[in-house]
Amino acid sequence: MMRLADLDLSTPDAIRHVIARLHTLGCTTGLPTILRDGVLTGVCGLVGIAGRDTAFPAAKLSTLRKPTILLVGDDDDAASGPLTWRCAKQAGRWAGAVLIHGAGPEEAHYHAAIQAAQITGRMLLVETSSQHAMAWGRFLAHPRTLLIQTREGVQHPVPRAAGGLH
Repeated sequence: MMRLADLDLSTPDAIRHVIARLHTLGCTTGLPTILRDGVLTGVCGLVGIAGRDTAFPAAKLSTLRKPTILLVGDDDDAASGPLTWRCAKQAGRWAGAVLIHGAGPEEAHYHAAIQAAQITGRMLLVETSSQHAMAWGRFLAHPRTLLIQTREGVQHPVPRAAGGLH
C-alpha cells in the first residue's frame, strides 16, 4: 500500500508520476485530485501524517508559504478513530477548517478541501471510515467543519479483497 509520507512530491514530474501510479492502482480521485488540481498547479501544499504514532509535523508545516492541506489517513484497514492518532488534537488546533471524509471519493469533495485551504490557509482533511466520521467530528469540535458521510446503512471503505484498493 502506498503511503503519502513515502511519495516523492518534490517536482512537477514526480507529482505526475505519483498520479499515474495511483491511476494504475485504480485510484483516480481523492489524492490524485488534490495532487493534480492543488499541488501541481501551485494552489496549495500537501503534508501527510505518516501514521498513528507520528508527531505533529510543525517544522514541515512552518516551511510552507502557501495554503496547505494536512492529510490524516484513517481509512486504511486499521481505521481506528481520533483517539489513536498522536497528533489529532494538535492538528485540529492548527486547522483553519476541517473536512472529515467518511464516504466514497468524489472530485467535488476534494475540490472543497482545496478551496477551504485557499480560504483559511490551513485545511485538515481527515480520511476516515463511515464508522469513525462522527467520532472525529466530536473529538475535533472545530467550528468550521464539513463532515461528509455515507447515507445510513452504507459502509465506507467497502471491504476489499487482499491487496486491492477501496
